[in-house]
Amino acid sequence: MIGQSGDIWTEIVGGGFNSPIAGTYALNKTTGASSGASITLSGGLGHGLMPSANLDVFESAFRLGNTGSPVTVTLSGLGAGTMIDLYLYAAGGHAAGEPSIFNFGSVQATTDTNVNETSYELGVNYVKFSSLVADASGNISGTWSRPGASHSSFNGLQFQVVPEPSTALLGGLGGLGFLALLRRRR
Repeated sequence: MIGQSGDIWTEIVGGGFNSPIAGTYALNKTTGASSGASITLSGGLGHGLMPSANLDVFESAFRLGNTGSPVTVTLSGLGAGTMIDLYLYAAGGHAAGEPSIFNFGSVQATTDTNVNETSYELGVNYVKFSSLVADASGNISGTWSRPGASHSSFNGLQFQVVPEPSTALLGGLGGLGFLALLRRRR
């Protein structure tokens, strides 16, 4: 499910370097159509390095600088009870070893960002949160922060809806029923 180097991502275009990054931004499907979901960034924000157009995910980022305290990251429009796997990308720090810390649910995951990343590596420039469940309002919230006085980057995200266990179970039961029919025919 993770992206590939050279993928083009939906860009959030803003005022440029040192622009505030607070706001709500629409998220698109891989086809470019609206997903109906959005991301909101709020809290102690640093500055944004906003992309121009058609950049690889590693070439543009929100940057949490020396003034930034944790940022609340909220995905909205998911539908109550929707379960997702969430991938958060964080690369392109000012120097090697400028990690980003993400907290969703009771899980914390940290990247160890390096400069000029060219491939995706779990725990290095992206983290994954599995089976997050949207609240009654269809939201999933977490935080993004940095350790100490370093900078950190937040380059992008992907999420994939996880089928409901009952749907997967019905598919499995349907498959068993099909096998039973095949055995009867023999």
